[in-house]
Amino acid sequence: MYSLGEAPYAGEGGVDTIKKIEDGYRLPRPNMCSETTYDMMTRCWYYNPKDRPTFRILKDFFTSDYSNLNELVSFENIE
Repeated sequence: MYSLGEAPYAGEGGVDTIKKIEDGYRLPRPNMCSETTYDMMTRCWYYNPKDRPTFRILKDFFTSDYSNLNELVSFENIE
């Protein structure tokens, strides 16, 4: 969304991309993305899934920025 559909690792092969990620590389913050949102994005990229934010946390986070989110998306039974 913030990169306007640009391919994240354009021109790189899958093996090279995986190696970069395993070495700790993460995509830089897009210009249109706030520091707060980028921080939440990077938390979603944590290696251990248990360390990543839950859908409930993401819903609460983005609802504060996008007041009509509850109208756009159904949030039944998310944890």
